[in-house]
This record gives sequence, C-alpha cells and structure tokens, in this order.
Amino acid sequence: MEAAPLVLVHGTEPGGVPLAGATAGPRTAGSSPGSDRRQAATAPAASPRSTAGRANRYRERVIDATLACLGELGLAATTVDDIARRAGCSRATVYRVFPGGRDAVLAAVVETEAARCMADVAVRMGAAATAQDVVVEGVVGACRWIAGNRALAKIMADEPGVVASWLAFEREGRLLGHAARWVAPFLGRWLAGRDALRVAEWAARLVFVYGLYGPATHDPTDERWVRHLVSTFVTPGIEMMRGSGELRPVVPGPAQAARTGGHSGQSGDSGHSGHSEQSGHSGHSGHSGHRETRNDRGHA
Repeated sequence: MEAAPLVLVHGTEPGGVPLAGATAGPRTAGSSPGSDRRQAATAPAASPRSTAGRANRYRERVIDATLACLGELGLAATTVDDIARRAGCSRATVYRVFPGGRDAVLAAVVETEAARCMADVAVRMGAAATAQDVVVEGVVGACRWIAGNRALAKIMADEPGVVASWLAFEREGRLLGHAARWVAPFLGRWLAGRDALRVAEWAARLVFVYGLYGPATHDPTDERWVRHLVSTFVTPGIEMMRGSGELRPVVPGPAQAARTGGHSGQSGDSGHSGHSEQSGHSGHSGHSGHRETRNDRGHA
C-alpha cells in the first residue's frame, strides 16, 4: 500500500499557531501556489476555543521554560531568545502570548509560582488540628517550597538584591498583607477577624525572615525546630487573644484542638506572650521584631 504524501505546514509554529506575516494554508506535495490560495479561501476558520487552547498551552510552555532558564542562567542573563529556544517556539510567539515581552513573562512566572506554592501549603494547613499546627504547617510548607525552587535559589545566590528589593518598605507591607489575608481563613476556627489576620502575618514574617534570609544555624524546613519556635513565641500570643490556655475551635469542626503545652493566658506565659506580640514573635531576629513594632503602630 502506497504511503500517503506527507503534509507540510508552512509558516506555522508546532501545534498550528501561524507565524507573524506568514501566509495561511497547508501545502501538500505537488500543489501549486494557486491551489494553496484556493484551499486557504475555503478552509474553515479556527474556532476561538481552539485558538485559546493553543495560547494556554504556549503560556504554560513559556512559563516552564522561563523557570528552567532562571534556574540555569539567573535573572539578568535570561533573555527572550533563551526562553523561546527552551520552549521550542519562536521569539514572535513569546511576544504574541505575552505582549509585554520579558517583563510580562517574568510577572506571569511569579504569579504562577506563588499559586503553586499556595496550593501546596493549603493542603498542609487544611489538615491542621490546632491553630498552632496551622502556623507550623504553613511555615514549614512554604520554607520547603522555597528551598526546593531552583530558580529562586539561583537568584538568591547570584542576585540577592533583586529579592531584597521586593521585601523592603511599602512592598514588604503589600506582600505581608497579601500573605496574611490568604492564611487567615485557615485560622478562622480558632481566631476571628483581626486576630486571625494578625497571627497570619506573624507566620508570613517567619517565612520571610527564616525561609529567605535565615542563618545557617536554623533550618526552617525542620518541623521540630519550627514547632519549638512557634510554641515559644507565637502560641502564647494566640492563647492571650483567646483569653484561655485551651484553644477550642470558635466554630464546630471535625478536629478537636489540643492544649499547646498547658500554658494559661493568666500565667507567667501571658506576660511572655505580650512581649512576643510587641517584639515580632521571634527573639532570634531583632530586625523582624522592629518591623512588627512598626506595623503595630500602623494598626493602632
């Protein structure tokens, strides 16, 4: 049986996305330019749904390719040409999917990676049985995700100022606020409203301080160490907010909260928790404590 002639598609990317300025229409072996034009005139137009699907596939490929380039080359050395080559498409396709070019691609990478991190950490926090567990699981999960991200590790090693610039001044406040608003609902069974938001911000600060710039003597991916840190500096503050040493859920739930070390909000630990609340929950980092005090004045 004679094999069917190979159909060659000119002027397209893999998947059928047309190149900029290319003429549409497939050309088969032995066809003439005139027949190509007749085929193009009679061929059905691609549906918006199929076009959107191809664009989404390219978007994912470009984002994943950018992550790979960042992990190998770093931020400053990564170009649109590098991204296109790794994604298996042309430079024009990258600009067609991301009209803003390199900056738009990088912004999409940050957004996508943040969503991936949140999805992973949400599973851990959703299974927590106590308010303390929510904080511990959130900090450990986020710090493990940070430690395993090759792109972020490369940028932190070669260009630490890039990340530092996003954690300074008003940008820090926006990031902390966004993280706190996302974590707070997981604490809603034990703390309500502003209290849940406040504890969520403490957790976010722990991730920023220890996950990104923590000393080598502390391992924020070690659950035992993080639990000790949280039980020493965060849990007493939570107990004080609840007015009791026993953190029972505010609303009914399947899990029962357990005592966190047997502390009482009226014991000596209450004074300790007051100190923790004003000093930024962590005696290991004076810088973190200063930022918490400044934030307290803003809330007041």
